[in-house]
Amino acid sequence: MEKIAWGIIGTGWIANRFAQALNSLDDARIVAVSSRNFDRANSFKSPYKIERAYDNHSDLVNDPNVDVVYVATPHHTHFATMLLALNAGKAVLCEKPFTMNGKEARTVADLAKEKNLFCMEAMWTRFLPLYRNLKTIIAEADLGEQIALRCEFGRPVPFDPKGRFFDPSMGGGSLLDLGVYGVSIATLLFGAPMEIQSVASIGKTKVDEQCFVSLKYQQGFASLTSSFRNFLSNDAHVFCTQGGFRICPLFIESEKLELWHLSTDSVPTVSIPSYSNKKHKSNFLTGLLQSYFGNKPGKNDNQEIFSTIDFAYAHNRYSYQAMEVMHCLREGLTESQILPLSESVLVMDILDRIRESWHSG
Repeated sequence: MEKIAWGIIGTGWIANRFAQALNSLDDARIVAVSSRNFDRANSFKSPYKIERAYDNHSDLVNDPNVDVVYVATPHHTHFATMLLALNAGKAVLCEKPFTMNGKEARTVADLAKEKNLFCMEAMWTRFLPLYRNLKTIIAEADLGEQIALRCEFGRPVPFDPKGRFFDPSMGGGSLLDLGVYGVSIATLLFGAPMEIQSVASIGKTKVDEQCFVSLKYQQGFASLTSSFRNFLSNDAHVFCTQGGFRICPLFIESEKLELWHLSTDSVPTVSIPSYSNKKHKSNFLTGLLQSYFGNKPGKNDNQEIFSTIDFAYAHNRYSYQAMEVMHCLREGLTESQILPLSESVLVMDILDRIRESWHSG
């Protein structure tokens, strides 16, 4: 199979992780990297056996040997960089958040459609085996209709008023950096919310250092928390009419979920993927309350509440989104069916409405 040639824009932490992922795939090769600083681009080049380094992103997107561009620059540069690549005729994979707002996201989506070019948000979590099978699990385990999501993502970030986490001009704040994951999962499960309520702790630099979001849907709600101030539970719970599950320990990269069913007579059977068949006898409501309010999950009177489904990675966790991009390119697709552009636009619209709610009233 002919290898697909990648160009990487940016040389930070996530660019390194993605380069490692590409090097682990037999059908991918990295042919170019660009940074505003040539020394950084040149230093990035050697470990990954990249052919060319540029100090200008225009040179990279106009490199005739590049098939697809991966954008790994700070949030506030995503929009302009994607436009640059698309106008140069290149397919694009861009880091989350896709843009700074819904208007920018819509402009990118429209340009990609006009140019008939592939474009996708690098919300890498959505391409992991667990999340690709999420709705299949709900159906096969006979969990009924999903009615609620509770998701927390928090970690302490040292305060730096000029760093990207706290600088509003660079898209700083916990919502765009951490909360976007929960919003993406809520969108996967429920679609567009009917109502949005949110409160935020706005810091010295005028960005949210922590926030709480409530999204209301016709059939349920999502409760999402993000924080730069402290570690949170960093897991996700999905509650359904006949049971539910917990995605843990860190929900954005989890290889397992812990599932329970309203019936205590038998363990639900899931055929995809392999299912660890553990018998459990417990009170459903007690387990629900324990998991929701943070007591040690999975235990009740020394008996297991949950059955575990494992989703071991076959590859580097960042490689799954790359494989999806290359699959789509080989099939002549301009969007991913797993994460179409319309969904990335919707997520940005929701993030806009959340931020607007902090200043209303």
